[in-house]
Amino acid sequence: MRNENTEAQETEEQVVFWGPQGSFSPAIFPPPQREAAALGLFQSFLCNSEAEAIGLSNVITLWELIPKYTADNLNYLDEIPNDYQKEFQIYGSKFKLTLFPGTYYPNKKSNKPKRRFPGVREQVVEQALIYLACQQAQAEEVNGEISYFITFSIREMALVLKAMGRTHSHGQIREALEVLSSSVMTLKKEGASETSTRNPIVPSFTRTTSNDETISGKDNWKIQLHPLVTHAIRNVGYRQFQYDMGADLAPFASYLQRQMHFLAPNISSEHPLTIRLTELRNRTPGLDHKTIRASINALQRELGKMENAGFVNDFNIAPIFPKRSAPGRPAPVDAELTIFPGSDLVRHVKAGSKRLTVSERALGLLRSQRDSRQKNLPLF
Repeated sequence: MRNENTEAQETEEQVVFWGPQGSFSPAIFPPPQREAAALGLFQSFLCNSEAEAIGLSNVITLWELIPKYTADNLNYLDEIPNDYQKEFQIYGSKFKLTLFPGTYYPNKKSNKPKRRFPGVREQVVEQALIYLACQQAQAEEVNGEISYFITFSIREMALVLKAMGRTHSHGQIREALEVLSSSVMTLKKEGASETSTRNPIVPSFTRTTSNDETISGKDNWKIQLHPLVTHAIRNVGYRQFQYDMGADLAPFASYLQRQMHFLAPNISSEHPLTIRLTELRNRTPGLDHKTIRASINALQRELGKMENAGFVNDFNIAPIFPKRSAPGRPAPVDAELTIFPGSDLVRHVKAGSKRLTVSERALGLLRSQRDSRQKNLPLF
């Protein structure tokens, strides 16, 4: 019988990773070194060259499945609610999200602080934060535990967003960071006791600035990553993807692009991704149209862009109608998306799967325990 300890010690064929520290082949790291080693593996990519690695980022699997940006439509009400609650599922487990609006300070000094829920803008800025974490995050000890931090200027953040096809001003980026660092999120698993810890989406930041630096975007920020993101880095709960391929896509379509990397790890022309429109609407902002038909049209436009770019080879959107409807043209209540990937996507998904296995072995994590690590959302 195969011994689980032997599984963790198996040697992997020679694999070269590229990242901020150059190229290397990961060995098995002893326990005292695993915190730093986990971050190093997160920042490295299985690819052919350092230039190719620059175009890659990570998608944090469980973190992406939390619908923390779906309250965006509430920001357009005359009065912002005091909280937002949503029930959702992750791999069959039921959770309840409670989100409180954050506070931001508009650019003009005469303006008073305003409240808003994290939405499309914050979702995009958070993706840029993950990309920066892949490039230069550092591990630091806080209250006896290791946390991960990113240091950047607003100008640097704007350049990353530009590469993603987003044209956020310096002021908009600052406002998004302020909302992310003040919007508190709590999670409760069905049947579990109420969680006693409430963390903002961005737990903390330090900002160093002067008036001249603010105008030019040179103000420096130091951001702490959320404990759930830190947990994913330590447990290899992430996958690599080409972050710049979504440059011309709406944020909800970029979200779908990221989901294709971890929802269907065996994705191919024979195994396309199938997902319901309502499932997407419940996880990401931008699809909260008044009618399902309008959301279908929006998705069709974005999937057409993916097809033209070669990211998607073909797709089909099948409207779902109620079993009984009133006379006249029936209105769809949902739609089923079937997406056939392009060869470039399949190549990157396969590379991500191999990288996942190599990283697990380097950290001494057992493949047999992958499901329990990646499908169990720890509550902080």
